Amino acid sequence: MKDNVKRGVISILILLLITAGCQYLPESLSNTLPNESPLAFINSISPAEAAFAETVTFSGYGEDSDGTIVAYRWYSDLDGQLSVKPDFRSEALSEGTHTITFRVQDNNGAWSQDETSILLVKPQTTPLPVVELFMADPATITTGQPSILKWKVSGADSISIDEDIGAVAGSGTTTVSPSATTTYSLSAINSYGTVQTKVTITVSDSSSESGWHGVVLSTIADEDGTLVKYTSSYEKLPVPCAGDNDINLAHRAFLSFDISTIPANAVIQEAILDLSECTITGDPTYVKGQHGNMGAVEVYHYQYGDYDTLDRTDYLKSAQLTANGSFQNYPLQPWRWDIKKADDGEPVIQQLVNSGASRCQFKIQFFTSTNWDGIADMICFEQATLTIRYLPP
Repeated sequence: MKDNVKRGVISILILLLITAGCQYLPESLSNTLPNESPLAFINSISPAEAAFAETVTFSGYGEDSDGTIVAYRWYSDLDGQLSVKPDFRSEALSEGTHTITFRVQDNNGAWSQDETSILLVKPQTTPLPVVELFMADPATITTGQPSILKWKVSGADSISIDEDIGAVAGSGTTTVSPSATTTYSLSAINSYGTVQTKVTITVSDSSSESGWHGVVLSTIADEDGTLVKYTSSYEKLPVPCAGDNDINLAHRAFLSFDISTIPANAVIQEAILDLSECTITGDPTYVKGQHGNMGAVEVYHYQYGDYDTLDRTDYLKSAQLTANGSFQNYPLQPWRWDIKKADDGEPVIQQLVNSGASRCQFKIQFFTSTNWDGIADMICFEQATLTIRYLPP
């Protein structure tokens, strides 16, 4: 009988302990319970799309069901650790798309899982003057023939053209008759700096005009194309296009022309690259720092060889800018200029002909790789032509 009573009392005590909860457990037993990891929360990152050097405000907090929050960490995949405070500001974030990570730590040393958010820092806006147009019509003349210089400039405090033309208005024309091949330079100035662009008028001797030969070349479709830059790889596409696509991947165009019919050591008078028959997608425009803007279109002399072997090296490698080959206004009508020389005066086409080269090739790209607007903005050049006039050896 006594044993039954004893067992009953013990059962009642155990039931009371379970019903009352863990606060009645001995301290040594309570300390063996596992620690609950804390939770991290991002209140806000403002603005979510910021201009370069703009102040961005970060705010976050943590919760811990069985303790307190003792540490914080903000991290960017582009810039590394940003702060160890729950709230802070920064004006020093790099241009690009940041993946922002926020974590908190509790008093038992446990870190929360990562809380992430995306922050876009757009390229810096540089309000330099914009040369929308500077061209010569025609670009090639015979001795004594006139040519008309045309220009249009915005955002400039002063504009001038050398070769004794001097100060000019924001837009206009002037007639010139150079006696020899002449390069005219237009300078546009405001408080932020100077933009300069050039145009060359080629003068030929009319007495020898009958001896000149000419050839109009279309691009070689199998040797043209595009390189698209992914994070760590490069994809080739068959149509030559420069710009970006709807996921902000940069495109660079490559053009190839067969010049094997031009005799070695022929004297090159002019080499006119014509991009007038191009195809526009989206809204590729010059002014940098705003959605829809891609910077200047730049056309380079670049002998890349076999299109099938194009890779990261060709995408990144520096090349020679064609004479007057940086365009702030595009597309032009007509869009053609003499590229027989590089912008530094090197006679690239003459050198190719003298060396017996069978190809003349170009790389075309925008100054700004992408405008981060999630819209395809590009120009395609599948109808480009190259016209070469030469005197046989």
